[in-house]
Amino acid sequence: MKQLAGLLVEYLVIGAVALIWIVPVLSYNSMPSIQVASISAIPSLLAFTLPAMYVVGMVCDFLGYRIAKLSKLGKYGKDGIKKKVWGDEVYPGSQYIHVYATCYEPKLAEEIEARSSRDRVARGAFVAFSPVLFFPPASLPFLLHLIITIFFLVVLSFMWHRYQKLSIKYELLVWKVLQDKHEVVSYKNDKLIT
Repeated sequence: MKQLAGLLVEYLVIGAVALIWIVPVLSYNSMPSIQVASISAIPSLLAFTLPAMYVVGMVCDFLGYRIAKLSKLGKYGKDGIKKKVWGDEVYPGSQYIHVYATCYEPKLAEEIEARSSRDRVARGAFVAFSPVLFFPPASLPFLLHLIITIFFLVVLSFMWHRYQKLSIKYELLVWKVLQDKHEVVSYKNDKLIT
């Protein structure tokens, strides 16, 4: 249940980042604006906005996941990091490590999940913020808008890469602990990895 609450918050945060460009685009395109005439209209507004933010957050996280999957094979991708830590040794996938950690070392599994959550927020925020490049506000000179947006995208991409790298290294250290302390073995395609 804790993980579902975490995902809810993650997707809402990512969706909120996307609002940075969605709200101006909607107002620029003369979409009907919602007038909050009274305090009683706020629940209706939230009833629409929160699910919309959640869905946008899910989409951004999915797109970020696909981008990460495409860059997985490079020197700085997930496989490159694992190869640097493990060398040519075969290692199990993340799901195996997490399942074993949940069974044998629940505190380590919680830490893996917390780090994974941080990764999802960083990659989702990068994807959610990217469209800002294409929707400059009218009140800001275009060049200044471009510089600010590129700066934030560079910072977000470095955060994403750094958090992912730290999470992968931690995950592999957890696997080492599980092997040493609990003599856990790994299976890949239903075959024992020795």
